[in-house]
Amino acid sequence: MAKRLKNRVLAQTEMAHIPAGRFLQGRKVKPREVKYHDDAPQRLVQLSSYHVDKYEVSVKQFKACIEAGSCAAKGIDLEKVEGDEQPAHYVTWYAAERYCKWLGKRLPTEAEWERAARGDKGRAYPWKEKNLRCKLANVGLALHPHRGLGYVCEHGPTPVTWFEHDGSPYGLSQMGGNVAEWVQDWYRPDYYKKAPKKDPRGPKKGESAYRTHGGKVVQDAGVKTVRGGCYFCSDYTTHVTYRWYATPSRRDHRIGFRCASSREVPRPAPPAKEAPPRRKGTHDMVLVPAGSFLRGSVALEVKPPASGQYSSAVPTRHGQDELPQRSIHLDAYYIDRYEVSVAQYKACYEAKACGHALWQDPGSKFNVAKNPYSNFKSYVRPNQPVNGVSWLNARDYCKWRGKRLPTEAEWEKAMRGAKGAQLPEHGLCGNIGHFAKVTRLYGRPGEYRSFSYSTTIPVRWYQRCKSPYGAVQMLGNVQEWVSDWYGWNYYKKSPDKNPTGPAEGTMRVKRGSCWICPLKYATTTWRDKARPEAQDGMTGIRCALSASVAGKGEGSPR
Repeated sequence: MAKRLKNRVLAQTEMAHIPAGRFLQGRKVKPREVKYHDDAPQRLVQLSSYHVDKYEVSVKQFKACIEAGSCAAKGIDLEKVEGDEQPAHYVTWYAAERYCKWLGKRLPTEAEWERAARGDKGRAYPWKEKNLRCKLANVGLALHPHRGLGYVCEHGPTPVTWFEHDGSPYGLSQMGGNVAEWVQDWYRPDYYKKAPKKDPRGPKKGESAYRTHGGKVVQDAGVKTVRGGCYFCSDYTTHVTYRWYATPSRRDHRIGFRCASSREVPRPAPPAKEAPPRRKGTHDMVLVPAGSFLRGSVALEVKPPASGQYSSAVPTRHGQDELPQRSIHLDAYYIDRYEVSVAQYKACYEAKACGHALWQDPGSKFNVAKNPYSNFKSYVRPNQPVNGVSWLNARDYCKWRGKRLPTEAEWEKAMRGAKGAQLPEHGLCGNIGHFAKVTRLYGRPGEYRSFSYSTTIPVRWYQRCKSPYGAVQMLGNVQEWVSDWYGWNYYKKSPDKNPTGPAEGTMRVKRGSCWICPLKYATTTWRDKARPEAQDGMTGIRCALSASVAGKGEGSPR
């Protein structure tokens, strides 16, 4: 079991070979300023050949080490990590070293890390461009002309395979951002001034550090070096010479790692891909039991709590089409736990049962040929929600799976529960409302705050953002098509039991919020609409299945 897990991780890990040679290490400053910089003087350093991981170690890979019994679970705070594709962060230096050793590797030395990031010609950043922008790396920007001090590109670490364009001269990804990385060396601010010029391994012991513990000032024996910028670090940390440090037992949300080796580590052949099993019944669906719930809004004005999770910014008005609030009875049904992913939709597309998912708007800057947010146009985001799907695409996909689209009433009950909460119980949680303008009640006029990533995120992220029945991210990431035609005054005349929407119409209903939707969408009752053939980057799919047909041939999902 342990050997199989190890071989699986090795087969999935790409390494870049860096040949023996010299490179410029450190920052070039005036001689009289050297004493003020821990990354000076700049000098030529000779390194033997070595190999470095192309990507940061992911949470999934670190979990495999824990499962194999070679890494301790206490070395990483898994409760604070969102997804398996993210880099393993909140991890101690000791845990990082143990993981690399498990694979027959080690942590890179500080000199090896810097050469891998900047190359032999002394780049200032891993990428070629001189100006730092969010398309280049997942970093914090110290100052932004419109969004003020402390703007960040993303609100957390992104999957390790993102930002391929953040490639170093040797093809390593995300060395300038996402999370900073532990290296092998102890840290001393004066080390560059006396280090050897061939294969430096760092000082024998680290600089002492002081910290507060239990109300007392404690002196640590030494600190380890940390290199690189991060999603929550200021922009100057992305400079390839920047050095910082932390105690080796520290678990920090900004710090992860990647491994290195002095020799090539053999990669086992990846296991043969097996055909995915045909899932019958209600795999990855949640049951919503039969019963009544409160649908719609009770008033136009929604008063949030005076403090707490909604204190920063919340929607304050609801649409007339959400009135009146009524008790609606629904039979039992199942609804997908997660939004439909690109990989799932791709299987339907390749089976020629679904159309192509495009985000296209002729004449708009968001044309599919130029738009980076269309997840389906290139299959590099298999775990992201499929977007750019029309209502017709969504209907065809659910039918292919032996399911159907949920009715609008089913979607709302699955999101808000039987008690009829207009604001989600878990608060503003998830990939919601990118740079939404704060209302006059919650912040200064013109102030902007972000609650989301700058694009969609994997469907299994934010497990804590569950509806009362366990469906994940119903109020964020992408909006979701439902089966109903849209009727502005439908709530006033709909039946009280199993409503399925108006008999006809020109628009289909979309529910939920999304990564770039205004904050007013972030309620359990908000209704949106679009033409059935419309395709945009904010809308995806979640399917449903009546409990009365679950497990039967005509209702068995593929």
